[in-house]
Amino acid sequence: RQARPSGAIVISIAAIPFEAQETRIKVSKEGLPKLEANSDVCVRLDLDRLAWQARERGIDWRLGASWVEEFVDGLVRTLMRLGLINLDMMDLKTIVGHPGGSTLMVGQGDPNDANSLLEDALSAPLSNLSFDGAKACLLQIEGGPGMTVGQVGLIADAFTARFDEDAQFRDLPTSQKMTLDGTVNKTGILLALCFATAAISWNMPNPLLMGFGAIGGLVLALITMFRPKSAGFTAPFYALSQGLFLGGITVMFEAQYPGIAIQAIGLTFGTLASLLVCYKTGIIKPTENFKLMIVSATAGIGLLYMVNIGMLMFGGGEGIGFIHSSGLMGIGFSLFVVAIAALNLVLDFDFIEQGSENGLPKHMEWFGAFSLMVTLVWLYLEILRLLSKIRNN
Repeated sequence: RQARPSGAIVISIAAIPFEAQETRIKVSKEGLPKLEANSDVCVRLDLDRLAWQARERGIDWRLGASWVEEFVDGLVRTLMRLGLINLDMMDLKTIVGHPGGSTLMVGQGDPNDANSLLEDALSAPLSNLSFDGAKACLLQIEGGPGMTVGQVGLIADAFTARFDEDAQFRDLPTSQKMTLDGTVNKTGILLALCFATAAISWNMPNPLLMGFGAIGGLVLALITMFRPKSAGFTAPFYALSQGLFLGGITVMFEAQYPGIAIQAIGLTFGTLASLLVCYKTGIIKPTENFKLMIVSATAGIGLLYMVNIGMLMFGGGEGIGFIHSSGLMGIGFSLFVVAIAALNLVLDFDFIEQGSENGLPKHMEWFGAFSLMVTLVWLYLEILRLLSKIRNN
């Protein structure tokens, strides 16, 4: 009770008495909820199960208690020592932060037969809890000097396959985790690719190039959204495609409104920098209500644009008038859309930061950079539209 308010991570281990010890069971039922309420995670160990498992393995049941000692010792040593797989206090806090019961499982066997090890562990839960759908797990894998990293990986894969599909894994080496620096570098690569093809389209404007870039970018964006693991391949090609489209459409706007290109680029990156400062200083905080508001507004705008496109395609005149109008209502609508597009950058910043802190897989660096790129493309196009409306007015 005193440790948690100080910021400490409290892991408690509760031994449930033997069924024959009725008085102790009664006391434990009264005390267990209090212990769980004051712990980040409470590991339940049923002494009846512990004795049964020890007997099945041919050892004295009291020696089974060494499993608890090995668990605590392994946890402390992993936190204190750097290695291939590093666990820090933030990782541990993420793992124990999931609600639900916790217990200890022990499996022994051939490291080349990961499935048998898994079944051995699943047959030996030291509490009446199911492992299926688990959202967090600490895997402690020990073996002789001949055990390889490949064998450890096979064992880890066998266990994590039984997790909840949305579970986040903390067994990745540092080199395989998403980092903030890695995402920033990949964002820079995507921007460079986009500018390169935009320069080509700017100097050699061609409707075919524009159409190819627009359609190709849309297809690649959909693939990336539904298969984030492919982002390392699709995101660079998305940036190249969008560069072709943006370079061509910018030429068209520049021909009609001289100087609009540099204004739109400056406002886009100025907005990016300003919102990044607001996010880092806490002026804008991405609370759940804030996220819900931005996502809802974005979905509403998307639906409105789809209706407008449908009207244009199927004989609805000029579509929804105020979307294209250069009057006050049209300018007001564009200002609103620009604001929502800009605030989507905050959601991207939050996703990238949270992903880095939670140690998402390395490919999510490309996905985070892709998400930021999509928002910047949208913001740039909306700023172009807004500036053109102001010029017309």
